[in-house]
Amino acid sequence: MTQDEGWIRPPDGLALPANATEMAAAGAALGETLLKRHGRMELACIVMVDKAGHLGEVLFDIPERKKDLAALIDRLTTDMKSHGVVCYAFMMEAWFRGVARAGLAAALKTPVSQSPDRREALLVLAQSQTEDIHMALPLLRDAEGQFLGLGRNILRIGQKSGIPFGSLLRPITMH
Repeated sequence: MTQDEGWIRPPDGLALPANATEMAAAGAALGETLLKRHGRMELACIVMVDKAGHLGEVLFDIPERKKDLAALIDRLTTDMKSHGVVCYAFMMEAWFRGVARAGLAAALKTPVSQSPDRREALLVLAQSQTEDIHMALPLLRDAEGQFLGLGRNILRIGQKSGIPFGSLLRPITMH
């Protein structure tokens, strides 16, 4: 393999993801591999493919402050555009909970991280110039907490996750 400014040229014959659907599948597979190896995903990860067929990867912590998050997104967007990224997948471990519409107001008073009925998921957001894929895959663990695998996507087709990393190839607004 050759390396060019932190991007690698994959070996001949290795097919890189060409669209958001393929990138989402690759991101879910990579996330599952990392979870099997380490049990957790301590950092968020973005895997990208550029116009020249190079593969790039960025690992980072998600900032808690909105201002720092906006700065990180701006930096990533600028870097991706300067490298000619054509598709990417963003992966992170996240908490979620199911809430019936009737109980939504009460549920919003308690942060998900403090909710007794919270569950873990691998969040995968993939994007190309024409397609967006958002997946939340529940983490399956045994009684001792060992990672066993990923469950089925709990988002409806076309449902957005609300995470701002899902729109790095197109302009986004932070609220």
